[in-house]
Amino acid sequence: MFLLIIDKNVSMIGPMSMTPHWSADRSLRLSVVCTWVALVGAAAAGVAAPFLPEDFGPVNFDRAGFVRYAPSIYLCLAIGLVALVVLLRLLTDIARGEVFTLANVRRIRAVSWAAVAIGVVCVVSALALDHRASVVLIGLAAAFCGLVARVIKNVVDTARLLKEDSDFTI
Repeated sequence: MFLLIIDKNVSMIGPMSMTPHWSADRSLRLSVVCTWVALVGAAAAGVAAPFLPEDFGPVNFDRAGFVRYAPSIYLCLAIGLVALVVLLRLLTDIARGEVFTLANVRRIRAVSWAAVAIGVVCVVSALALDHRASVVLIGLAAAFCGLVARVIKNVVDTARLLKEDSDFTI
């Protein structure tokens, strides 16, 4: 990626790594922290949800809706927690410099299938229970994230093959 800076009559085009405020290492650390926050937050939400009062915070907690959707919610939560653990393993490998490996391709594939599975669970449960548009939209968003992850998986797999080919070239 390139950064274009225009200051009156001066223009400079250079790699984004020239910006001193953010680095790949900081970005990786932020990704790890965000993944841990999501992991802990999802687990805490799963444990705390049945105990929330009816008038929780600025919105009313729909206990009947929660009970109706509980199997779907907990299935999605379990799939999401597994995907977050797999994502942490992926980020750990990247931190060690092992980026374009077959194991990482498999991890990205697992995360993509997890997102698609969450999408399917949401759409099916919304259609089977009460046709809530919000749940269908969440499902479609999850499925779209799965599609994006599949594209990233294909890019990483192609890069892995190119890397392996160049490693064996004399």
